[in-house]
Amino acid sequence: MCAFCGGPFTAAQKNGMYCSQKCNHNAYRQRQQAKKKAERVTYEKNCDACGASFTAKRSTTSYCSDKCRAKLLRARKKKV
Repeated sequence: MCAFCGGPFTAAQKNGMYCSQKCNHNAYRQRQQAKKKAERVTYEKNCDACGASFTAKRSTTSYCSDKCRAKLLRARKKKV
C-alpha cells in the first residue's frame, strides 16, 4: 500500500513506501511545505491608519489591509 496515494503496489525493495517516483516526490513536497509552514514567524502589530491589532507575516508591515494603506496615503497627499 502506497504511503502517499494509498494505492496497491509491489515494492522493489523491502523498505519501499511509494508506488511511483511521482508519489515519492509529492510526499516529499508535502513534508517540506508542512515544515516551512511550521517555521513561519508572525508578528503582532497595530495598524498605523486605524489602530487595529493584526498579525503580520513581515516585520515591516504597517497596515492591516490595503484599504488602510490607501487611506493613509491619500491623507498624506492632501497634506502636501
